Amino acid sequence: RKSFAEARKRVRLVSRDLTESLQHQTATGDVLKIVSRSVSDAQPVFDAILASVLKLFKGFDATVWMVEGDHLRPVARGGATHPADSPAVPIAEDPHLLALVAEGKSYSIDDTAADPIISEARRERLMTRGRRSHAGVPLVRQGTTIGSITISSTKPTKFTEGQMELLQTF
Repeated sequence: RKSFAEARKRVRLVSRDLTESLQHQTATGDVLKIVSRSVSDAQPVFDAILASVLKLFKGFDATVWMVEGDHLRPVARGGATHPADSPAVPIAEDPHLLALVAEGKSYSIDDTAADPIISEARRERLMTRGRRSHAGVPLVRQGTTIGSITISSTKPTKFTEGQMELLQTF
């Protein structure tokens, strides 16, 4: 009996992993189709990335950002609790963003209120906008960070290694 229950549990885990893998491959394929059709206009690509991220990260909000000078500017955003507007963010204001842009490092903040690294100004803006947790990965072209994809939630959230790996595939 015990081995049957263990085998059943393993089958469920493998099935879940296969489902997640299929969802990821489908989302990647959708983005690649849009990229191949959007040679001169990047907005459909940003929108496709956003749609795929929202599909894979149900319950989260998401934003696609582009580096413009010393700021990150939102180019696509969405989700059920996403604020109506997303202003450009000064990169130097947040060590997480600075490392993301300058070094291509991903980040996750499980609870904005308790994060010891972000500036008080950034914390206040995030909390005012209801962003209790968020994670970001760089968008890289030819070795240079050109933007970022972020997911966020109105609740503190412990981001898993699997979620971060999935987000990095874009």
